[in-house]
Amino acid sequence: MSDRPDLVEFRHQQYDFACGELTSRFRFHAATAIADIEVLTLCSRTHPTIILQEVRMIMSEQSEVGLISRLETKGVDGRCRKRVAPRAGCDGVVFWEANGGVSICGGAYQ
Repeated sequence: MSDRPDLVEFRHQQYDFACGELTSRFRFHAATAIADIEVLTLCSRTHPTIILQEVRMIMSEQSEVGLISRLETKGVDGRCRKRVAPRAGCDGVVFWEANGGVSICGGAYQ
C-alpha cells in the first residue's frame, strides 16, 4: 500500500473520547481482491507515552496476504540513534533523538 497509495480508498475515521481510541477504516483495491482494513490506535491513559495498534483485514476473495510492520520516520524532526530490524522472535526497535539532543524516545514493533 505504501508503494501504491493511488489504490487506497479512505472510508471513515472515528475518535472515541471515552476510551481514547482512534478507529481508521480504508479499502485497498489490489489486482485480484479488495481488502477492507480497520486500524485501531489506542493511547494508554496510565502510561500516555505508550501507543498500541491493532490491524484487522477482511479480503473480498481468498488471497495470500503479507503484512510488514515498521516505524516510519520520514518527515519527523530529529535523528535515528539506533534501529534494530525485526527478525524471528525479536521486535523491531527504533531509538529517536529530538533536534538538539533535548530528548530521546523509543518505539518497538513486531
